[in-house]
Amino acid sequence: MFHYLKNVILKECFTYENWTSGLRDRAGFEAFEGNEDRCADFTFQDVKARMTEWLVKKGVEEARTWVSKPPVYHVEVKSTTGLIGEIIHLSEPQAQLVCVFFTRIPFSVSILVI
Repeated sequence: MFHYLKNVILKECFTYENWTSGLRDRAGFEAFEGNEDRCADFTFQDVKARMTEWLVKKGVEEARTWVSKPPVYHVEVKSTTGLIGEIIHLSEPQAQLVCVFFTRIPFSVSILVI
């Protein structure tokens, strides 16, 4: 997901520092020192509106209103070891964190990638 965000969508606006998960050191980057319980897997201010414009191109109509003032994005990535219909696990703290981003942080957008 890091490489997709960096190489396809955000380019030079995105670095390993936006990978706000303890897993980033497994990819050879400096370990994340922040509190993972308070961060999504990836967190970034969409300074050049690249993510916002990408969402518009993908049909997210609401994102059109964000282009002039792009939000902070909080991207949580989940996967399964099974087939497409497999149930994913989202812990209670992760679910609460999405609500915090949505209701308490001015102009933030949470995205759950499955």
